[in-house]
Amino acid sequence: MSGLFSRRKIRDPRYGDYDYVAVGWGERQFFVETPTWWDVRPGTLIAAAVGSEDTVLHVEHVARPVVGERVRSVTLTSAQYRRLAAFVQASVAAGEPVAGYTDYDAFYPAHGRYDALHTCNEWTGRALRYAGVRVGRWTPFPATVSWWL
Repeated sequence: MSGLFSRRKIRDPRYGDYDYVAVGWGERQFFVETPTWWDVRPGTLIAAAVGSEDTVLHVEHVARPVVGERVRSVTLTSAQYRRLAAFVQASVAAGEPVAGYTDYDAFYPAHGRYDALHTCNEWTGRALRYAGVRVGRWTPFPATVSWWL
């Protein structure tokens, strides 16, 4: 995965040496203009809920897998990892990435329509289902993804 997300696309290429990337998908305006929930503006939230074909992957280069109270660990077989990587790769659209919030992240153009039914969490659920991980049939919220893990 790290080969797909080049170190040249982040502000500080040293972070590109990290062994892991964290990937999320969502509506471009919401993702790019909302680094934290405190930055959410009503107009951005409404526009995302109504829907947009303008989506991005948010890619962060990380030193180790993120672990914490609100993060679940998922162990994949080699075959599952390859399917997950293929799903993420198929989500990347043509175009140049833009710098992210920090020195170690970037936004890549993506395929797909974002709206109230097709959320970032639903994308995560689809990715995990494609990889062969047991999750619900529809996962629009964080809890609906993690219930199964």
